[in-house]
Amino acid sequence: MLTEVIGEMGGDPTSQTPCADISAVAAMGLIQVLTDPRTTLAQGLQALLTAELTDNAAWELLIELAEQGGHDELVPPFQKALSSETEHEEKIRQWLRTMVMDEAT
Repeated sequence: MLTEVIGEMGGDPTSQTPCADISAVAAMGLIQVLTDPRTTLAQGLQALLTAELTDNAAWELLIELAEQGGHDELVPPFQKALSSETEHEEKIRQWLRTMVMDEAT
């Protein structure tokens, strides 16, 4: 969806900006956590929660930018994406909470 929106606005969705570079580096850290054989399930869920929180913040910012930029037609699909990501965050948060609480008892 974002590739299409960027293209329609005259941007190059394949362009690697400095912000995209930093995001990729940060994501690599999460991937390293998830692929490390020493990572426990709870630690993996913590890494996934970090990714979901980042996604949610990005969608919230995109919604705000679309509203400020007068691109009201983009707000509903962006809100739908945020809603989906919020569901993911809640599931991961619940799984992590359950796992940590079970381990603590």
